[in-house]
Amino acid sequence: MEPEDLKFRIEIALAHGRLSQWQKQFLVDNHACPVKYGPNTRLSEKQRAKLFEVVGYSQAAARQHRTRARIALKVKLAAAPSTEPA
Repeated sequence: MEPEDLKFRIEIALAHGRLSQWQKQFLVDNHACPVKYGPNTRLSEKQRAKLFEVVGYSQAAARQHRTRARIALKVKLAAAPSTEPA
């Protein structure tokens, strides 16, 4: 899972999930990792499995998020003023 996808899924689960106190704290603790370390984020297999279980990870959801992020970036870049001289 890409760090951006992981961060997004954790935020969704924290905002909308029915989580135990332990699950909430686990997500809060693991939310900082992709923010701080980006693509260098390292999780053990046990951490990864538990994280996927808690956030309800699926490949389809990750692809959908990446597509939305790319579209948003294209729209933002298209709306940005040009830096080329007129």
